[in-house]
Amino acid sequence: MTLEQDQLAKELVAVANAKVDEAQGNVQLLCNDCTAKIYPRRGQFTIDEVHVGGFVKVMYPGMDGRREHIWVQVTSKRGDLIYGTLANEPVIIPGRFGDKVSLTLKQVEDVGLE
Repeated sequence: MTLEQDQLAKELVAVANAKVDEAQGNVQLLCNDCTAKIYPRRGQFTIDEVHVGGFVKVMYPGMDGRREHIWVQVTSKRGDLIYGTLANEPVIIPGRFGDKVSLTLKQVEDVGLE
């Protein structure tokens, strides 16, 4: 690895760690009747509102009955299918930061830009 590559890798790790810290502060475990208040457009986004390189927030059920709301960075989309990577480290669900995931447009709770 060259010095430039090493520096770039360190910068990417620092950015990723900052995003993880930010995202972990945003993790919300919610009851069923609260979700609609916090994410009023859940399941109502159009595919044109989802951008490659941007982020979508998705709810995943945990093994213990709790749910985790987690950001996914969009890598591609086809029809109503969205492909991406976990943009923060899961707390409840299995998986790790950067894992590949796929979801449907109806699962999208929120949309964020890059």
